[in-house]
Amino acid sequence: MTLLITAVGPEYSLGVSDQRITATYASRVRTIDEKFNKHIYFGTEDYVANVSYTGVAQWRLKGVRYRLYDLISDAIASIIVSRPKLAPLCIHLTKHLQDRIPNAATLGVEPSFELHIISREKSYPANTITVISTFRRTAPWGDDEGMIYEWDLGSIMIFMKVLVEETEVIFGGMEPHVRQAEKDWMRKAVRSGANAFQASQMANKIVKGVSLRTPTVGPTSVSIAIPANGYVDTNLWSYTDRVITGFVPRMIMSNGTMMGPSEFPVNLEIVSFGQHPKHSLFFKAILYKLYKKRIRSLIFRRRKGPLIPGIMGLLGLMLFGSVKEGYDDFGLGSHTAE
Repeated sequence: MTLLITAVGPEYSLGVSDQRITATYASRVRTIDEKFNKHIYFGTEDYVANVSYTGVAQWRLKGVRYRLYDLISDAIASIIVSRPKLAPLCIHLTKHLQDRIPNAATLGVEPSFELHIISREKSYPANTITVISTFRRTAPWGDDEGMIYEWDLGSIMIFMKVLVEETEVIFGGMEPHVRQAEKDWMRKAVRSGANAFQASQMANKIVKGVSLRTPTVGPTSVSIAIPANGYVDTNLWSYTDRVITGFVPRMIMSNGTMMGPSEFPVNLEIVSFGQHPKHSLFFKAILYKLYKKRIRSLIFRRRKGPLIPGIMGLLGLMLFGSVKEGYDDFGLGSHTAE
């Protein structure tokens, strides 16, 4: 099972998961994939959201492989065109999974899973954490602030918490292996104003620690940040042969179209053109890994020039030829001749 860490505050929502997929045979854990991106980004005209998951990741029936990742994607894509509110979408997603995941007698294991969904409204400052779980019967919240809702659908529970100025940090999946001191550390940092990059770095340290305590959690993590203002961003990338490759999670558009997961090369030189948004993940993660502390501190503190778009901004530049006002297009944008 995966370790999920979800952190939400007034300025951003952050979803974190490790990348390891495992299977258990005869009480032994076997690693299937060490670098799987367990995030699905989606949105309507009213909100943007991301779902991450843990539990039974895949199974085979009559020689055909099924993945929870694909079932979640199909469920969202099948309803997104109707511009659903978040609660109906979550109920639809739950019933879709109930109908399509085989029972324990067929699978040979309990078909348990848990989904964490973070979402932010576009027209007013509300953000929501939704947990859909087969094995959790009590709410995961660290406190009782915000507006709290629950739906009991028999074998599955849905927990929802709507926040405006409040903060919340919750853990899912392999949560029993997270120490209370680690939970307190993360919650205190988010309440104290840690930005999305700082919170993602803290979450990554927790994931690494948990990976030493259980073989079902891998040592690397993926973070997705949805800021109150600006671009959605992720910290997943690789560096080989002096080439940086950025990885984008699966995205489901408001018309039901699915894109990715995908990847594309990125030129590191563009980080010196302007300033990094407060809740940037992608380029800050690269700089943190490749540059010495003094140099990256100088770059992080720069507050002159246009904002540098994260990986989602770069993807938008490639697809639509433009970026949001205030962001740098590096001279690559398409301009209409006067």
